[in-house]
Amino acid sequence: MKITNKSDKVIFVNNNMLLPDNSISLTRVQADTPAIKALAAKGMLAVEDDVARWAHEETPAAEPASDKAEEPSTEEKETTARKPRRSKAETETA
Repeated sequence: MKITNKSDKVIFVNNNMLLPDNSISLTRVQADTPAIKALAAKGMLAVEDDVARWAHEETPAAEPASDKAEEPSTEEKETTARKPRRSKAETETA
């Protein structure tokens, strides 16, 4: 896969700096990342090979989170509660 930066910005791909109008070769796995797909969909990256069709495919939506988050039990609240600071005298004797 060959990816070309078509934007006016510097884009970091796979820990490599991709300057405007420069290209880089990637494996199919590296090119299949959501970041590459998003930049290709925006027209910031030109992708040569069949990765271009992946950029236009819709990715499945994530499962919606439940509206109610589980409340921690009273014991969990007590153990995670912030404890008051100790005085200097308490720290010297401890």
